[in-house]
Amino acid sequence: MTATWPAGGNVNDEQPIYDLISPGYRAFLTIIVMVGAFMAILDTTVIDVVIPKMMGPLATDLYGVQWVITAYMIAAAVGLLLTHNLGRVIGLKWLFLSGLLIFTSASALCGVAATLPQMVGSRIIQGLGEAFIMASAQTILFAIYPPEKHGMAMGIYAMGVSFAPSLGPTVGGWITLHMSWRWVFYINLPTGILNFIAGASYLPVLVKNRQRLHFNFVSYLFMGAFTVSLLILLSKGQQLGWGQSSTIVLLAFGAAASLLLYLLSEMFSRNKLIDPAIFKIKEYTLSMGFYFLIMGLSIYQLFYLLPLYYETLKHLTTFVTGLHMLAFAIFI
Repeated sequence: MTATWPAGGNVNDEQPIYDLISPGYRAFLTIIVMVGAFMAILDTTVIDVVIPKMMGPLATDLYGVQWVITAYMIAAAVGLLLTHNLGRVIGLKWLFLSGLLIFTSASALCGVAATLPQMVGSRIIQGLGEAFIMASAQTILFAIYPPEKHGMAMGIYAMGVSFAPSLGPTVGGWITLHMSWRWVFYINLPTGILNFIAGASYLPVLVKNRQRLHFNFVSYLFMGAFTVSLLILLSKGQQLGWGQSSTIVLLAFGAAASLLLYLLSEMFSRNKLIDPAIFKIKEYTLSMGFYFLIMGLSIYQLFYLLPLYYETLKHLTTFVTGLHMLAFAIFI
């Protein structure tokens, strides 16, 4: 397999990259990208069935261990806001490879974590890597496929990122049953390393003219503060008592103040963190609202709570729990 783009792997200014590669090479690049995306998205659910096994070694309870999942999702969500501008500066190839490097290194840290703070910190780093991988993977596929095949490219992407969460609980259960819960993290190491080598060797540099970083860091900090404050508030509310703790009141005030400051910052900024014009597209707004209500408020709750129910109350093994979750996930 050989590439036909100019020396150094840079995109030709006059000719799009999809005209410079053969169908076979395009398929090879698709595999490289999808392996990284599959690995990253798998980690959102592979850990669900091993949560009960972590509580003892990490010396934590139900309220503490939930942050192993929540921290990953917060970092991934907040990290996504960085990817557009960062990709224009370093290029999609290096954004993807940076994500692989961060994700794989953090997986090793998760595997050796001895305390809850170590695990949560490692999961935050891992979530940031996931954000870089997922944001660049989809854009790379758009770049290497001609416009008339973008539908097929997104179909491949959607199939991969939909199948990975469904498979995650079963994979996590099997690994934990036959090895250890720590191996749900170690298993990322050989895959991540090989994927990084393949990406560094064969992915083209999909950027014509690198740009200077223009990023609204003020809005980003306020949005990050709002997200973290809100999630801690929702997590601690039941534990400490709604309206019965000064901590809850402070968190509510912090979330509201951060949101207000974010809106003010966006109002007077030329480099908006989130372009409000996108919400004028009805199809996008409705689909995102539906996804938030169904996936955010329902599905991910069940993926967290059902393994605790199966393993703690029903005393099922992690693998059998994973099989139960597989049937549920496939139905979804």
